[in-house]
Parts: sequence; structure tokens; C-alpha cells
Amino acid sequence: MRTVQLELLRPGEILAERERCSIVYLPVGPLEWHGPAMPYGTDALLAQSLARCAAERTGGVVMPTLFIGTERERPASILRDKGFENPERLYVLGMDVPKNSMKSFYAREDMFAVIVREHLRLLVQQGYQCDGAMLKLAPNDDSRCCSADDAEDARQAAARLGMRFYVFNETARFRRCVMDKFVAEYGAGRTPNPCIDCNRELKFGALLDRALTLGYDYIATGHYARVDLDETTGKYRLLRGSERRKDQSYVLYQLTQRQLAHLLLPVGDYDKPAIRDKARQAGLDNADKGDSQDICFVPDGDYVGFLRREGLPLTPGDFVDRDGRVLGRHKGLPCYTAGQRKGLGVAAGKHVYVLSKNGADNTILLGDDAELYASSLLASHVNWISGETPAQPVRCAAKTRYSQTEAPCTAYPLPDGGLRVVFDRPQRAITPGQAVVLYDGDVVLVELGEPYTVRREDFAGKSKNTPYDGLSLYGRVACTVKAGRVTYGTMEAIG
Repeated sequence: MRTVQLELLRPGEILAERERCSIVYLPVGPLEWHGPAMPYGTDALLAQSLARCAAERTGGVVMPTLFIGTERERPASILRDKGFENPERLYVLGMDVPKNSMKSFYAREDMFAVIVREHLRLLVQQGYQCDGAMLKLAPNDDSRCCSADDAEDARQAAARLGMRFYVFNETARFRRCVMDKFVAEYGAGRTPNPCIDCNRELKFGALLDRALTLGYDYIATGHYARVDLDETTGKYRLLRGSERRKDQSYVLYQLTQRQLAHLLLPVGDYDKPAIRDKARQAGLDNADKGDSQDICFVPDGDYVGFLRREGLPLTPGDFVDRDGRVLGRHKGLPCYTAGQRKGLGVAAGKHVYVLSKNGADNTILLGDDAELYASSLLASHVNWISGETPAQPVRCAAKTRYSQTEAPCTAYPLPDGGLRVVFDRPQRAITPGQAVVLYDGDVVLVELGEPYTVRREDFAGKSKNTPYDGLSLYGRVACTVKAGRVTYGTMEAIG
């Protein structure tokens, strides 16, 4: 059953509910004495239950209960009969009598109306006051994501929506934390992902700090991912976006509990066409603007040229095989990455691939495609979303690049804070410098149109009792994934 209590929903979930159904229920009931056998809040509990049942069936959310009642003024004669010594000073009477050990909370009808009206007015106004912000990151104006044209597009969208608009200049921090690190990583023989560094340091670092300083409660971004609160643990969880092809949880893996507590991801439940439709409906001129691209500070896509302009030495060296034989000359270690086949310029009589790079002797090892597969990896700079390192190995699924499908594995936390990931099946071209992201999820895929016959002898459980034995039904289970491991069916069924 879905959660309908407002106080248990996160802001993004409230907005999603409002999109589905705009009804809100306000339970109202007094706290009053009903004798020793009944709860003090009987009236309010009945209102709460009715509101929850209605919301669960028809949609909407249930607001926190307003514990108050109303009663007309009673004549002094009635009050005297009930034992009140100074009835002229009393305005209301519910179940309150002098002998009761607990008193009720009532208001005069006119005051009751004011309280309820003001309460509802606040509820109506509970939608977010939103303003827009953009980070100026790249030091030049030909960046793919923060140019002057991008800023103007964003400013016009904010104006259309009646929002204030800020531009925060973070070029120095972007240079230090993203661009310089990008160059240093390539210089060390690794292949970095600058989007991950940008998210950690800028979008959910600098931007969040500025927002909180200015008095804002949340930042909302257009990442295709979701955040929710695990009511059992009290921890925030980072979830994949509903549209798997656009899912961006991979580049958000370094988010902390503090950041997640102030983060809204409103597009995580939608696909890209739906978001564009909403933008058109809102009259935004950039509704059909092209998607952003990786490496925004390399607009021409020539990252090698960028590295050269940044002063990184590109020293030619040898391509070698495992026997040490020289197969050709390379243009510099940063020009290549693990798994690369094209552009090598090597005549080996067969397809060869980049297996690894050796900075010590400036060589690049080439080999067959089969040699690219590895069963395990070691990871550093590990971030557990919960903020707590598991005490035991974790069964899960992992992927080592953004576009990769998650692969079943076991993750072993190490004493030094690192992580060893052992895959059920070897993975291709695990590349130093890239991120490995772990996923824990249970999935059952059902072929709804496929008939099958129920046979009790096929049951996996000990009990073979069933009223459906021998019946032909529809909805065969095609594949079951538990904690990242296929426990029934085949991975091919997942697609």
C-alpha cells in the first residue's frame, strides 16, 4: 500500500502525488475524555482512518490531523447543572465536566472557523517557492553547458515561470577541482570521468552551499534519478530513474546523506519526451533544446588537443605485446584508453586492443579481446550512500561505466576503506580512473501474454498445496533477480 500521510512523504513525492491527484484530506477531531475504556483521541482517530481509506482508494494525501473541536456556547443554567462553579466564564462545553481528569480542547464556532481556514490557507500555499540558478563553470564561453547563450535561455525560462534567477561564478573551483584533475588523471595513466567530479564539487557542493546560505531548503536538478527516505533505517536512498536508458544515478554515486536530504529530483519518474511536453505546455522556448554532452569544457570533442593545450606532455612510446615485442609506436599514453581498437596504427595481422598503460616505461600493452576481461577490481575513494560501511560482503550488481548494464557481483569492504568487487562473470575493459557503482535491487519480470499450466510438483517450496493445480493461467515469470543475482531464468530475459 502506498504511503498517503503527508508527514511521511518527501517533498518530491508530495509533488508527484499532486500531479496524480490534487485532493488533500484534513482530518479534524477533538481530544476529549470518553471514559477509561476508549482512547483520548477517538474522534480524531476515526477522522484519520476515514481520510486514509479515501486517499488510498482515490488518490491524494492526508494532512496532519487538526486536534480541535467546536461547541456552541451553553447557557449558564446547563453549565451549573453539570457542576461548573463559574459558568459565566466558560464559552464552550464538549465532554468536559469538573470531575474528569483530562480536559478537552475546543474552540468557539467563530474561532474554530478561523483556525481551520488559516490551516487550509497554509496548506494551499505549501507549494515550493522556486527560483532558478545557473553555475558559470568553464573559463571560456564556448562550453557546451554554461555559455552566455545557455544563461540567457535559462534566464528567459525563469522569467516565464515568474522566478528570480541567479548566475553563480564558480570558474575557479571548476578549474581546480575538475579541469586540473582531468589533466592530472590522464597524466597518471588513468581515464577520468569529469562529470562525477563536477557533481560532487560543484552542483551538489558549491551550489548547495550557496542555496542553504541564501535560505533555500532544497536544490532541484534535472538528473534522471530518484531519492527517497527509507522509513526503516531513516536513511536517504539514491534510486535509478524510471527511464532506464536515461538513468543518471551512475554519476551521482558520491552524494552524501546531507546532500540527499536537501535534494529534489523531479524528473526521475519521467522520460525525456514527457519532460519536453511539460516544457512546451509551460511555454518555454528551450523545450526542444538539444541534450547536454559530456566534457563540457572540450566542446569540439578533441580531449587530446585539450590536454596538449593544457601543457600535458604527450611523449611517444612503444606498443608492446605480453612477450615484450614492439608492435608499433604510440602518440602518448593519454591518447588511448582500455579496450580501444581503432586508431592504433598497428599491423599485427589480427585485431588488437589496448589492455593497459605503463607510465614507468611509457609503453602500452596490446592483446586479444579475450584478454580485456577481468573477474575483479579494487576501488578507492569509496562512498556508501548510507554513510555506513557494511560489516559483511554485499551481494549486489555493479557497472564500471555509464552506459554499461549492471553485472551481478559480490562487494568486499576492505580495512583501508577501499573495496574489492568480484563479478560472477568476467567484465570487459575495466578502466582505471572510471567509477564502479553498486546497485541493490530485486526484480521480477513476467511475460503477461504467455500461458502456462500450474503443476504443484514444480513448486520450489516445501508445501505443494494449491487450488490452482492443473489450471492454465497467464503471466509466466521470465526472470527473477535478487540482490543483483539471477535466481531464476536468464539474464537474456532482462534485455
